[in-house]
Amino acid sequence: MATARVTGTGKIGLAVQERILRPTAKALTWTAADVKAAQVAEMRRVFDRPTAYTLRGVYMRGASVDKGCDYAEVWLKDFGGKGGSAAVYLKPQIEGGGRPLKRFERALQRAGVLPAGMYAVPGRDADRDANGNMSRAQIVQILSWFNGLQDNAQWMSGRRRKALARGGQRQGFTYFALHQRKNRLPPGVYKRLDYGEGKVVLRPVLIFIRQPHYTVRYRFYAVGERVVADRFPAHMRRAWGGGR
Repeated sequence: MATARVTGTGKIGLAVQERILRPTAKALTWTAADVKAAQVAEMRRVFDRPTAYTLRGVYMRGASVDKGCDYAEVWLKDFGGKGGSAAVYLKPQIEGGGRPLKRFERALQRAGVLPAGMYAVPGRDADRDANGNMSRAQIVQILSWFNGLQDNAQWMSGRRRKALARGGQRQGFTYFALHQRKNRLPPGVYKRLDYGEGKVVLRPVLIFIRQPHYTVRYRFYAVGERVVADRFPAHMRRAWGGGR
């Protein structure tokens, strides 16, 4: 975390103290804004097409004398919506090591699709979104197929499965899971495409692997420390010179 603090000594009058604290709080806040911008730029540099959700995962809190906050802070959001918490899913990229199960992986485990101790990564034929990630639509379709959604009203009915298998204007398909390697097929979730007349093609959409381990890619702390060292002195001079 890139954090700087300034506190009063309690040995000087209130008017003098405020003359010191207010410019310093400004400098801290301006520096924190620079740190946040640098973190977003670093994510764009080290990650392949990071999502807008990830880029918005950096938050900043400025220093404020009036609010009694004598430091500025830049960190990753530890709360999130459907995409999860940036502080959690970016941690392996910052510190290295393994990652926790993603929400859809836990759902696959509850449905008995993903074996214990395994993780799911997109297969060669997974549908991808503009950021190169597996599309949410296909993830939801797979979870619905295997009754893995928390709301059982969203589970796919037998009638719907039969309709998808028959196809229509497009080839029919079904999903199935392999818990162990079979012939040359690794464990995973496969999409079985039926083109008719006995022509069947298997497409790997999820592959099951042991816990993935990551090397450090996103040097969050180093970026913050560099920007603080570079920008804080200049912002202090600006704040004491009148600033904005």
